[in-house]
Amino acid sequence: MQLQGSNLKSIIHFDLDTFYVSVERLKAFRFIGQTSKKLLWDAHLILGKVKKSVPKKELFESAPEPTELPDLEYGRYEDALDELKILSFPYTSPLALLKKQYAGIVYARELKSHLGNVVYMTGYHFAIRETSTISGERMCFGNFIDKHGDILDAVNFPQSIEKYPFTGKGCYLVKGTVVEDFDVPSVEVTHMERIPWAF
Repeated sequence: MQLQGSNLKSIIHFDLDTFYVSVERLKAFRFIGQTSKKLLWDAHLILGKVKKSVPKKELFESAPEPTELPDLEYGRYEDALDELKILSFPYTSPLALLKKQYAGIVYARELKSHLGNVVYMTGYHFAIRETSTISGERMCFGNFIDKHGDILDAVNFPQSIEKYPFTGKGCYLVKGTVVEDFDVPSVEVTHMERIPWAF
């Protein structure tokens, strides 16, 4: 069903009376064609006039006063910042939010054609499994998602994980040698660093 005219406006105002600001910051109302900033200003003007500690019952619903706002500027990374603050992760592609983009990157789907070679990869770190070698030294298996949504498996042997440890959530630049076990390619890490966000 397509919403138009006064019906759209009444639904917008009804929702603004009941919604949480954090939901709007995640663009949950983007289907109505207004920017998040415009809706947040509308919410502030509607909800911000009465103290929440003072209960108020109205006999009739009153339409909010129309407001005219100037065009609001949008920064390139504003939506991603809101997503990180509210959800702790961006649902915008994290690899598009990096301070630096790298040339010559190999993707997970290309690994089999690089067996035995040293490659550079970038990926969003989403899982890690720690284990020990026979001699009791710590090693890790890390999992990353690349630009195409494919999963990269990385092996951090004791010397590697000691020198280049995981430093938290985020995107990493991974350098290593491509190997294959049971027809599944992975990378034996020789260098790894977390890439800072662009904001």
